[in-house]
Amino acid sequence: MTPDDVKETLQMCSPSISLTVKQAAQVMNVSERSVYSARKIQREATPDVIEAVEQGRMSLNAALKTLNPDKAPTISVGEHLSLVLAENESLKREIARLNAKIKMLGY
Repeated sequence: MTPDDVKETLQMCSPSISLTVKQAAQVMNVSERSVYSARKIQREATPDVIEAVEQGRMSLNAALKTLNPDKAPTISVGEHLSLVLAENESLKREIARLNAKIKMLGY
């Protein structure tokens, strides 16, 4: 997911929009688990974590780990950076396809 997709997923999980988890997942072409994760982050994370996710500086998985820091495995800063960079490249490849699909669906 791209940073824009994450932000849009977080917004779609808002109580003001009445989509089911399955519908939100289909619209965003992500797993239902990603939608549940975005919802959990939106409800339980600190504003700094939510902002980092929305801006693409933190993945959903990394944000979830901040909610239960005792369960998070310890990795080095270099390992984390490598993971973030790899995820970022993957996200860049997906953004055009997802935006086209969203436009096609009329959202």
